[in-house]
Amino acid sequence: MFLFERILLSISISGLSGCDTALIYLSLDKNQNSERVFGRYVWFSNVGFLLGSMISTYIINISIDLTAYYTIIPYGIAFGVSLFLKNITDEVTKKENVKNKFKYSLKHVAANKYIIIFLVGISLVKEVVQSITVFLNQQQYIKSGIDIRYFGILLVAIQFMKLISVKSYKLSNMIGQIKSINMLTIAVFISSSILIIISNAILSFLCVSVISIGMAIMEPMIIDIKNKSISSGNRATILSIYSMIESITSSIINPIIGFVSNSALENGLIACSLISLAAIILIRYFRKINIEN
Repeated sequence: MFLFERILLSISISGLSGCDTALIYLSLDKNQNSERVFGRYVWFSNVGFLLGSMISTYIINISIDLTAYYTIIPYGIAFGVSLFLKNITDEVTKKENVKNKFKYSLKHVAANKYIIIFLVGISLVKEVVQSITVFLNQQQYIKSGIDIRYFGILLVAIQFMKLISVKSYKLSNMIGQIKSINMLTIAVFISSSILIIISNAILSFLCVSVISIGMAIMEPMIIDIKNKSISSGNRATILSIYSMIESITSSIINPIIGFVSNSALENGLIACSLISLAAIILIRYFRKINIEN
């Protein structure tokens, strides 16, 4: 039953892919800062994860099964609230069947080949962040002598720091979105490289924090760039195709990092550093093309 629940949840999340940010983007006035709004969206997501982590810590002491049952409550609330959402039809779209709409959306993405480069680059850095902040960080903490009892506290501390993502638009206003993303990706690269050679508890936590916070700040910028790259209708479909490209890239990179990490933690971190470097090259190329155009 648990597997069946996971499958249903995956289908639901896949179905929502692109719809959420498309709805938010189309709901904005022309004078509104879209990245600022997306920053709030990411902020609420981080707050939700933070609250869930803190609450589950207490519930799991009572019963693991109860922890699973209680997830029904936020899902139910989300379903109820979604019934009051209003459909936005600001963009002009042709009345076509689903198959034709998907073909049209694929052609739109194929015609904008430079956004594919950006999506692949972003997917690479996302996978590095996911691997380090979810899996490799625990091995790094143990290597640095941090007791496993403090892992939860460190996670909560990082989640609190990630709330700074709501102010990402200020960094974009100063130096630009793509330059900001490139700079933050470099920070991820440097931090993952430092983790290879250190075994100090404080430095390990700081590096993992920089990696996690860097991705959190990038997220609103990435969502905004993806939405602004679409100049036609079928926005949600095109955003879903963007998500597919990212998922395909991640499905290739994830096993590579996992396989390399099995031999040694350092090897996994080296792989993450090299992948981050590849992401920097792709994002810099995308920035160069945007400047030229």
